[in-house]
Amino acid sequence: MMPLIRMRNRHLGRPAVILGGGPSLPSDLARVPENAVWIGINHHVLELPRLPEYLVFQDDPNQHPHLRAAFDACCKTSIVVSRQMLWTQVDVRGEPWWDSGFSSSLATWLGCFMGCDPVLLAGMDLYQGPVKYFHSYDQNSNSLAFRNTLEQQLEIWRGARKHCPNWKRIRAMSGPLVELFGAWQPDPNADLCIA
Repeated sequence: MMPLIRMRNRHLGRPAVILGGGPSLPSDLARVPENAVWIGINHHVLELPRLPEYLVFQDDPNQHPHLRAAFDACCKTSIVVSRQMLWTQVDVRGEPWWDSGFSSSLATWLGCFMGCDPVLLAGMDLYQGPVKYFHSYDQNSNSLAFRNTLEQQLEIWRGARKHCPNWKRIRAMSGPLVELFGAWQPDPNADLCIA
């Protein structure tokens, strides 16, 4: 298992995209810089056009079959990062990482910790609106996240300003987090991912 400290500034200056599961992900993905580090979250990675370089999750894959399938798909080609010590390839203990209870927060912190610039939040709709995911999985879940108001979700994300190194590198590609982190605008001369 790799110690987390070895991840510090691993991708210094390279863009990263945190791939959430919200309905805005397909349109956001089309605007991702071609050289971005893909940091996938939970079972959503199974619906992406390619596997990410990193898979980040919080829950126990033994309790969530879709997450177990994502782990199985990624464990040989991606670096798996989790608080679940039986499932992670990176030992997150010993560093003041931030997760606020959400995989997306841990993934965002990881992008900042690895020195990525910018750290782009894609598909982060904060569970607002009738459609929760860009794919069909469990749209009717009784998850606490689904019940949080927009203001409650934004309050959780304000923690990034306190806990993420170089948090000013974080940008939202769309959605409510633009209010907190500002909207990312691609360089008109840069190559973009065609998803």
